[in-house]
Amino acid sequence: MNFKKRKNKEKIQKEYKLALIVCSVIFSIYAFSLLFPLVWILVKSFQNPVEFVFEREKFFPTTLYFANYSRMVKEFDFLPMISNTIILSLITPTVQVSACCCISYAFAKFRFKGRRIVYFIAIASMFIPSVGTLAATYELMMGLKLMDTLIGYVILCGTGMGFSFLLVSAQYENISREYSEAAEIDGASRFRIFVQIITPLILPTVTTLWLLSFIGCWNDYQMPYLFLPSHRTLSVGIKELQFIATQSGGTDYPILFAGIIMVEIPVLILFFAFQKKILSFSSGGGIKG
Repeated sequence: MNFKKRKNKEKIQKEYKLALIVCSVIFSIYAFSLLFPLVWILVKSFQNPVEFVFEREKFFPTTLYFANYSRMVKEFDFLPMISNTIILSLITPTVQVSACCCISYAFAKFRFKGRRIVYFIAIASMFIPSVGTLAATYELMMGLKLMDTLIGYVILCGTGMGFSFLLVSAQYENISREYSEAAEIDGASRFRIFVQIITPLILPTVTTLWLLSFIGCWNDYQMPYLFLPSHRTLSVGIKELQFIATQSGGTDYPILFAGIIMVEIPVLILFFAFQKKILSFSSGGGIKG
Protein backbone atom coordinates (compact mmCIF):
# COMPACT_ATOMS: atom_id res chain seq x y z
CA MET A 1 0.00 0.00 0.00
CA ASN A 2 2.81 2.38 0.88
CA PHE A 3 4.51 1.55 -2.42
CA LYS A 4 1.32 2.36 -4.37
CA LYS A 5 0.83 5.62 -2.50
CA ARG A 6 4.42 6.59 -3.21
CA LYS A 7 3.97 5.78 -6.88
CA ASN A 8 0.77 7.85 -7.09
CA LYS A 9 2.45 10.72 -5.29
CA GLU A 10 5.42 10.66 -7.68
CA LYS A 11 3.04 10.52 -10.64
CA ILE A 12 1.10 13.54 -9.36
CA GLN A 13 4.33 15.45 -8.79
CA LYS A 14 5.51 14.68 -12.36
CA GLU A 15 2.17 15.80 -13.80
CA TYR A 16 2.31 18.96 -11.69
CA LYS A 17 5.85 19.76 -12.86
CA LEU A 18 4.86 19.13 -16.49
CA ALA A 19 1.81 21.41 -16.18
CA LEU A 20 3.97 24.03 -14.48
CA ILE A 21 6.53 23.91 -17.30
CA VAL A 22 3.83 24.19 -19.99
CA CYS A 23 2.18 27.15 -18.21
CA SER A 24 5.56 28.85 -17.74
CA VAL A 25 6.35 28.52 -21.45
CA ILE A 26 2.93 29.84 -22.49
CA PHE A 27 3.09 32.83 -20.14
CA SER A 28 6.70 33.55 -21.13
CA ILE A 29 5.66 33.73 -24.78
CA TYR A 30 2.73 35.96 -23.85
CA ALA A 31 4.98 38.24 -21.79
CA PHE A 32 7.44 38.47 -24.68
CA SER A 33 4.62 39.42 -27.07
CA LEU A 34 3.70 42.29 -24.72
CA LEU A 35 7.23 43.52 -24.10
CA PHE A 36 8.60 43.25 -27.64
CA PRO A 37 6.65 46.25 -29.09
CA LEU A 38 7.84 48.45 -26.22
CA VAL A 39 11.46 47.30 -26.69
CA TRP A 40 11.17 47.85 -30.46
CA ILE A 41 9.87 51.41 -29.95
CA LEU A 42 12.68 52.11 -27.47
CA VAL A 43 15.35 50.92 -29.91
CA LYS A 44 13.86 52.79 -32.86
CA SER A 45 13.62 56.02 -30.84
CA PHE A 46 17.44 56.18 -30.97
CA GLN A 47 17.60 55.64 -34.75
CA ASN A 48 18.32 58.30 -37.33
CA PRO A 49 15.10 59.11 -39.26
CA VAL A 50 16.86 58.59 -42.61
CA GLU A 51 18.20 55.22 -41.50
CA PHE A 52 14.76 54.26 -40.22
CA VAL A 53 13.21 54.91 -43.65
CA PHE A 54 15.85 53.37 -45.93
CA GLU A 55 17.21 50.59 -43.71
CA ARG A 56 14.11 49.16 -42.12
CA GLU A 57 15.59 45.65 -41.94
CA LYS A 58 18.04 46.80 -39.26
CA PHE A 59 16.77 46.26 -35.75
CA PHE A 60 19.52 48.12 -33.91
CA PRO A 61 20.63 51.58 -35.09
CA THR A 62 24.15 52.06 -36.43
CA THR A 63 24.73 54.90 -33.96
CA LEU A 64 22.62 56.20 -31.11
CA TYR A 65 20.73 59.27 -32.33
CA PHE A 66 19.62 61.35 -29.31
CA ALA A 67 18.38 64.26 -31.42
CA ASN A 68 14.92 62.67 -31.61
CA TYR A 69 14.38 63.41 -27.93
CA SER A 70 15.69 66.97 -28.14
CA ARG A 71 13.48 67.65 -31.18
CA MET A 72 10.50 66.23 -29.34
CA VAL A 73 11.06 68.68 -26.49
CA LYS A 74 11.82 71.76 -28.62
CA GLU A 75 9.57 71.44 -31.67
CA PHE A 76 6.38 69.91 -30.27
CA ASP A 77 5.69 71.90 -27.07
CA PHE A 78 6.55 68.97 -24.85
CA LEU A 79 6.99 70.98 -21.65
CA PRO A 80 3.52 72.68 -21.74
CA MET A 81 1.93 69.30 -22.53
CA ILE A 82 3.64 67.51 -19.65
CA SER A 83 2.79 70.32 -17.21
CA ASN A 84 -0.90 70.11 -18.21
CA THR A 85 -0.81 66.33 -17.87
CA ILE A 86 0.82 66.44 -14.43
CA ILE A 87 -1.70 68.99 -13.12
CA LEU A 88 -4.69 67.00 -14.37
CA SER A 89 -3.25 63.66 -13.25
CA LEU A 90 -2.68 64.94 -9.70
CA ILE A 91 -5.86 66.95 -9.14
CA THR A 92 -8.43 64.69 -10.82
CA PRO A 93 -7.58 61.43 -8.95
CA THR A 94 -7.43 63.32 -5.65
CA VAL A 95 -10.88 64.82 -6.16
CA GLN A 96 -12.23 61.52 -7.45
CA VAL A 97 -10.95 59.44 -4.52
CA SER A 98 -12.03 62.07 -1.97
CA ALA A 99 -15.55 62.19 -3.38
CA CYS A 100 -15.66 58.40 -3.53
CA CYS A 101 -14.65 58.07 0.14
CA CYS A 102 -17.24 60.65 1.29
CA ILE A 103 -20.09 59.06 -0.67
CA SER A 104 -19.09 55.51 0.26
CA TYR A 105 -18.73 56.28 3.97
CA ALA A 106 -22.16 57.97 4.14
CA PHE A 107 -23.70 55.05 2.24
CA ALA A 108 -22.05 52.36 4.38
CA LYS A 109 -22.41 53.86 7.85
CA PHE A 110 -25.75 55.71 7.72
CA ARG A 111 -29.28 54.56 6.90
CA PHE A 112 -31.34 57.15 5.02
CA LYS A 113 -34.19 57.39 2.54
CA GLY A 114 -33.15 56.87 -1.05
CA ARG A 115 -30.19 54.67 -0.07
CA ARG A 116 -31.18 52.01 -2.58
CA ILE A 117 -31.52 54.65 -5.30
CA VAL A 118 -27.92 55.72 -4.74
CA TYR A 119 -26.81 52.10 -5.04
CA PHE A 120 -28.87 51.67 -8.22
CA ILE A 121 -27.29 54.79 -9.75
CA ALA A 122 -23.82 53.45 -8.96
CA ILE A 123 -24.64 50.13 -10.64
CA ALA A 124 -26.35 51.78 -13.63
CA SER A 125 -23.38 54.07 -14.29
CA MET A 126 -21.22 50.98 -14.87
CA PHE A 127 -23.53 49.60 -17.56
CA ILE A 128 -24.12 52.78 -19.56
CA PRO A 129 -21.35 53.28 -22.16
CA SER A 130 -19.62 56.62 -21.73
CA VAL A 131 -19.54 57.05 -25.52
CA GLY A 132 -23.32 57.08 -25.62
CA THR A 133 -23.53 60.04 -23.24
CA LEU A 134 -20.78 62.18 -24.76
CA ALA A 135 -23.16 64.33 -26.82
CA ALA A 136 -25.36 65.14 -23.82
CA THR A 137 -22.29 65.73 -21.61
CA TYR A 138 -20.78 68.07 -24.20
CA GLU A 139 -24.02 70.05 -24.45
CA LEU A 140 -24.25 70.25 -20.65
CA MET A 141 -20.69 71.53 -20.30
CA MET A 142 -21.32 74.16 -22.95
CA GLY A 143 -24.53 75.28 -21.23
CA LEU A 144 -22.80 75.59 -17.84
CA LYS A 145 -19.90 77.57 -19.34
CA LEU A 146 -17.46 74.93 -18.07
CA MET A 147 -16.08 73.90 -21.44
CA ASP A 148 -12.28 74.16 -21.72
CA THR A 149 -11.83 74.99 -18.03
CA LEU A 150 -9.82 73.10 -15.44
CA ILE A 151 -12.55 73.22 -12.82
CA GLY A 152 -15.12 71.93 -15.31
CA TYR A 153 -12.87 69.06 -16.33
CA VAL A 154 -12.19 68.09 -12.70
CA ILE A 155 -15.91 68.19 -11.85
CA LEU A 156 -16.68 66.05 -14.91
CA CYS A 157 -13.98 63.41 -14.31
CA GLY A 158 -13.76 63.56 -10.53
CA THR A 159 -16.96 61.67 -9.76
CA GLY A 160 -16.96 59.09 -6.98
CA MET A 161 -19.43 56.60 -8.43
CA GLY A 162 -19.03 53.39 -10.38
CA PHE A 163 -16.75 50.51 -9.43
CA SER A 164 -14.73 52.60 -6.97
CA PHE A 165 -17.89 53.40 -4.99
CA LEU A 166 -18.88 49.74 -4.77
CA LEU A 167 -15.41 48.69 -3.66
CA VAL A 168 -14.84 51.41 -1.06
CA SER A 169 -18.37 51.17 0.40
CA ALA A 170 -17.86 47.41 0.84
CA GLN A 171 -14.58 48.13 2.64
CA TYR A 172 -16.29 50.60 4.98
CA GLU A 173 -19.13 48.17 5.74
CA ASN A 174 -16.64 45.48 6.75
CA ILE A 175 -15.06 47.71 9.41
CA SER A 176 -16.45 47.05 12.88
CA ARG A 177 -18.60 49.74 14.45
CA GLU A 178 -16.58 49.36 17.64
CA TYR A 179 -14.01 51.75 16.19
CA SER A 180 -16.60 54.51 15.81
CA GLU A 181 -18.22 53.79 19.18
CA ALA A 182 -14.88 53.93 20.98
CA ALA A 183 -14.01 57.21 19.28
CA GLU A 184 -17.43 58.72 20.12
CA ILE A 185 -16.90 57.85 23.79
CA ASP A 186 -13.60 59.74 23.64
CA GLY A 187 -15.43 62.77 22.24
CA ALA A 188 -14.40 62.57 18.57
CA SER A 189 -16.69 64.17 16.00
CA ARG A 190 -18.12 62.20 13.09
CA PHE A 191 -15.88 63.99 10.63
CA ARG A 192 -12.80 63.21 12.70
CA ILE A 193 -13.86 59.56 12.98
CA PHE A 194 -14.23 59.43 9.20
CA VAL A 195 -10.90 61.13 8.41
CA GLN A 196 -8.56 59.98 11.20
CA ILE A 197 -9.92 56.61 12.33
CA ILE A 198 -11.98 54.76 9.73
CA THR A 199 -10.43 55.86 6.43
CA PRO A 200 -6.82 55.03 7.47
CA LEU A 201 -7.96 51.42 7.94
CA ILE A 202 -8.66 51.15 4.19
CA LEU A 203 -5.71 53.29 3.15
CA PRO A 204 -4.16 50.53 0.95
CA THR A 205 -7.37 50.34 -1.10
CA VAL A 206 -7.66 54.13 -1.34
CA THR A 207 -4.01 54.42 -2.37
CA THR A 208 -4.45 51.76 -5.04
CA LEU A 209 -7.52 53.50 -6.45
CA TRP A 210 -5.62 56.79 -6.56
CA LEU A 211 -2.69 55.19 -8.39
CA LEU A 212 -4.97 53.51 -10.95
CA SER A 213 -6.87 56.76 -11.46
CA PHE A 214 -3.57 58.63 -11.90
CA ILE A 215 -2.44 56.19 -14.60
CA GLY A 216 -5.84 56.43 -16.30
CA CYS A 217 -5.73 60.25 -16.32
CA TRP A 218 -2.13 60.24 -17.55
CA ASN A 219 -3.00 58.04 -20.54
CA ASP A 220 -6.46 59.48 -21.25
CA TYR A 221 -6.91 60.89 -24.74
CA GLN A 222 -10.65 61.21 -25.29
CA MET A 223 -11.70 63.45 -22.39
CA PRO A 224 -8.92 66.09 -22.67
CA TYR A 225 -9.33 66.17 -26.46
CA LEU A 226 -13.06 66.89 -26.19
CA PHE A 227 -13.33 69.03 -23.05
CA LEU A 228 -9.92 70.75 -22.87
CA PRO A 229 -9.16 71.60 -26.51
CA SER A 230 -6.81 74.51 -25.71
CA HIS A 231 -4.90 72.61 -22.98
CA ARG A 232 -3.08 69.85 -24.81
CA THR A 233 -1.97 66.85 -22.79
CA LEU A 234 0.70 64.29 -23.66
CA SER A 235 -1.81 61.78 -25.04
CA VAL A 236 -3.37 64.41 -27.31
CA GLY A 237 0.05 65.63 -28.43
CA ILE A 238 1.29 62.12 -29.21
CA LYS A 239 -1.84 61.46 -31.28
CA GLU A 240 -1.24 64.66 -33.27
CA LEU A 241 2.42 63.71 -33.71
CA GLN A 242 1.33 60.32 -35.03
CA PHE A 243 -0.72 62.06 -37.71
CA ILE A 244 2.28 64.26 -38.61
CA ALA A 245 4.56 61.21 -38.80
CA THR A 246 2.12 59.46 -41.10
CA GLN A 247 1.92 62.47 -43.45
CA SER A 248 5.72 62.88 -43.52
CA GLY A 249 6.28 59.52 -45.16
CA GLY A 250 7.79 57.93 -42.08
CA THR A 251 10.72 60.26 -41.42
CA ASP A 252 9.18 61.56 -38.17
CA TYR A 253 8.37 58.14 -36.70
CA PRO A 254 11.56 58.00 -34.55
CA ILE A 255 10.50 61.31 -32.99
CA LEU A 256 7.06 59.83 -32.34
CA PHE A 257 8.69 56.81 -30.70
CA ALA A 258 10.82 59.12 -28.54
CA GLY A 259 7.67 60.90 -27.41
CA ILE A 260 5.96 57.61 -26.58
CA ILE A 261 8.92 56.51 -24.45
CA MET A 262 8.98 59.86 -22.63
CA VAL A 263 5.25 59.53 -21.91
CA GLU A 264 5.46 55.93 -20.69
CA ILE A 265 8.54 56.22 -18.45
CA PRO A 266 6.71 57.98 -15.54
CA VAL A 267 3.89 55.41 -15.65
CA LEU A 268 6.34 52.49 -15.66
CA ILE A 269 8.30 53.98 -12.76
CA LEU A 270 5.08 54.51 -10.81
CA PHE A 271 3.90 50.96 -11.50
CA PHE A 272 7.16 49.28 -10.50
CA ALA A 273 7.41 51.43 -7.37
CA PHE A 274 3.88 50.63 -6.19
CA GLN A 275 3.14 47.32 -7.91
CA LYS A 276 2.41 45.53 -4.63
CA LYS A 277 -0.28 48.08 -3.76
CA ILE A 278 -1.70 48.05 -7.27
CA LEU A 279 -1.87 44.24 -7.42
CA SER A 280 -3.38 43.75 -3.99
CA PHE A 281 -6.50 45.27 -2.39
CA SER A 282 -6.22 44.88 1.37
CA SER A 283 -7.21 46.62 4.58
CA GLY A 284 -5.60 46.37 7.97
CA GLY A 285 -6.28 47.22 11.54
CA GLY A 286 -7.27 45.62 14.76
CA ILE A 287 -9.25 46.12 17.93
CA LYS A 288 -7.28 45.98 21.11
CA GLY A 289 -9.14 43.96 23.66
